[in-house]
Amino acid sequence: MKIFQIGLAFNGGSIIHKIFRNNDIKSIDGCSDQHLGNDLYENFKSSHSIINGFTDYEAFCNMQVNDHKSFDYHKKYLNRFISEYPDALFIYNHIPMDEYLEVKKKAKNGKVLESNINHYQMEEQYVLNIWRKQRVIYEAELEKMFPKSPYFVKVDLTKDESIKDMLNFLSVWLDIYDKSIIRWENEG
Repeated sequence: MKIFQIGLAFNGGSIIHKIFRNNDIKSIDGCSDQHLGNDLYENFKSSHSIINGFTDYEAFCNMQVNDHKSFDYHKKYLNRFISEYPDALFIYNHIPMDEYLEVKKKAKNGKVLESNINHYQMEEQYVLNIWRKQRVIYEAELEKMFPKSPYFVKVDLTKDESIKDMLNFLSVWLDIYDKSIIRWENEG
């Protein structure tokens, strides 16, 4: 069984990776393996399986590529995972919106914000509004893609109860023996 963490960047995906590792689930994290997102994207563009070159892994975290891609691109990318692995588990992790925006603003010493300001040719507040809108749209699309799906869970990484629900969700299909709560905390 494959597991795909599909939270947006800067929403605590590495915590999901740690939970997998704590439970001996062979997981790869795009924050540690900088090639993961680009390699999966190359597979997406080709006729290869989306996880070609990574089939030994059970779980995939932080698979994002370029932030400036259109939402239509992200939808097609996610649909490819769904079509190739219809029985896979999908985890949408998030943190509260204001914390997400603050973390993303500070990411990579402000380079993410700077890159987006240059890309959109807009001031900071407009970029923050774009990020907010993108996340709202993404969450609405996930609701459409996974209506009442037994293979999908949404987890707020700042709430213990939500994390417990995710661990219980995973334990339906997997041997989850370490149910320690690893919570996202804003260190910035």
